[in-house]
Amino acid sequence: VFGFYVGLTFYSILVSKLLNTEGN
Repeated sequence: VFGFYVGLTFYSILVSKLLNTEGN
């Protein structure tokens, strides 16, 4: 379960970076 949350957090950060790059 802990690994799931770590992966989810990492995925969220990765998506935010991609969206930030696209928006910028």
